Amino acid sequence: TVNNKLANSLRPNEQLADVTERVFNITQQTRGSLDATASLYARLERATRQYGTSAGDLSKLTTIINQGFVVSGATAQGLASGALRGEEFNSVNEQGNRLIVALADSMGVSIGEMRNMAAQGKLTTDVVVNGLLSQGAVIGKEFANTTTTISQALQVAGNNITKFFGENST
Repeated sequence: TVNNKLANSLRPNEQLADVTERVFNITQQTRGSLDATASLYARLERATRQYGTSAGDLSKLTTIINQGFVVSGATAQGLASGALRGEEFNSVNEQGNRLIVALADSMGVSIGEMRNMAAQGKLTTDVVVNGLLSQGAVIGKEFANTTTTISQALQVAGNNITKFFGENST
């Protein structure tokens, strides 16, 4: 399933095995769901393809978003549509508010102003990507202060089992 999600998310000169390993490493480092992280990575790759976002920045962005959700205490991944408008903004604000705060900080605006910008369609892919990338170190420090929950530890173990069976089946 993970390979299928990532199969069309390859950049020129990339191999599926390398991208899968990259996504697995991000997942384990951020204590997330392998399936959700693969979906997030694939959606972000498609949303950022036209902007020439590097594979490195795509990996950083996926890491930042996963860390932002952990820092927020959220478990769902709601940011990958390419732009934050209305419903998407509300979903991320409710589930991963730390990401909205980071985005607001990157632009020097309030959350209320962010909501207006979202309604006006001003939170485009490039604005969101650049804003979150600029806040990666701050979110990373906050993530480092969190402790692994039992659920997250079980998720990491489950990811290892999924990887084991996936590699053995191929």
